[in-house]
Amino acid sequence: MASPACCKAGPPISSDYEPKGTIATIGDQEVYFSGSGPRAICIVYDIFGLSPQAKQVCDKLADAGFSVAMPDFARGQPWLLENFPPKDQGEFMAWVGKHDFDAVIRPDMERVQAHMRETMGAKVFGAIGFCWGGSIATKAACAQGLVAAGAAVHYAFITPELVEGVCVPLCLLPSGDDPDTAPLKEVLDKKPFGAACVYHRFEDMHHGFCAARGDWSQPLIAQRASEAVAMLSDFMDKNLKA
Repeated sequence: MASPACCKAGPPISSDYEPKGTIATIGDQEVYFSGSGPRAICIVYDIFGLSPQAKQVCDKLADAGFSVAMPDFARGQPWLLENFPPKDQGEFMAWVGKHDFDAVIRPDMERVQAHMRETMGAKVFGAIGFCWGGSIATKAACAQGLVAAGAAVHYAFITPELVEGVCVPLCLLPSGDDPDTAPLKEVLDKKPFGAACVYHRFEDMHHGFCAARGDWSQPLIAQRASEAVAMLSDFMDKNLKA
């Protein structure tokens, strides 16, 4: 079900951000692209889709020297604002189930990676996800050979059982509302790459501050979102070796 922190955070916030990147269609899927170069990142948005805030994160990472892609995994059918918080948890979990990692997300990622290799000079890949997307980025970090690093910001659906399968360094950036990272860290510390994993809790931020539910017109939220992006950039810089 949707996490308590996710529901408490409320609906998306409007934004007047003007994206710097471009939208391209790959197969039946729109993808937001920003930047270029050998070190590439796939952004997995939250359940609200291609939000201006998520595009702003893409552009900030592109400014830091990465090729960035944000596929529309929901193919124009994100979770609707008027249905949030979910009144019917069964309906919500059915939406989540439609976007199964192995059946849908991984093939999409591999298709986008191939496009980025051909057109943007990409050679090595990472994945970053928000809320629901954080669990998807973590599953990407469990898939042998798919990414060299994964990150999850104000994440949901990440359990110790899931991170048991992680095979590359992971960066976890929860908000103050999100569950304790200690059970996840306990598992990751035992991995050969455990020392490369990063953990930082934004205690004074609500769930969603870095994506669709972040009001970046508020100075403190904008500051914390920029700090989160800087941490993500530093983490990917250390782990994506082209």
